Amino acid sequence: MLNDLKYNLPGLLVVSGYILVFQLFLHTICPMQLIFGLPCPGCGLTRAATLLLTGHFAQSFQMHPFLIAWILIAADWALSRYVFLRKAKELPVLLGVVLIGMVVLYLYRMRVYYPHTQPMNPLMKGLVPTLLDMVRGA
Repeated sequence: MLNDLKYNLPGLLVVSGYILVFQLFLHTICPMQLIFGLPCPGCGLTRAATLLLTGHFAQSFQMHPFLIAWILIAADWALSRYVFLRKAKELPVLLGVVLIGMVVLYLYRMRVYYPHTQPMNPLMKGLVPTLLDMVRGA
């Protein structure tokens, strides 16, 4: 486990710095929000985790039902790697199923809930729409 931390420390520092800077100054870390001003398939995962950690289980599930799947995948990976000392061979299939499920849920939510219901309401305009407005206005 210490070898994993040591090996991945540079990446962890870069990701932590990105999260800190973007959250502090732009109030979002989502590249899709920043570039297009649209929610992404993962929109609501952080808010769902916060709700889960504060004991609001139903609201957490409503915010993003796939949080539970991500927690189970992380637990499966950690148990496989550190307890059973084997490679989690089922991981690619599980990841594929969860990602496809998230895209299906995203498409449904964009059709039904965008732009008026959390987590599908846009947090900001985004770089591309802003640039398009500047070009049109010029």
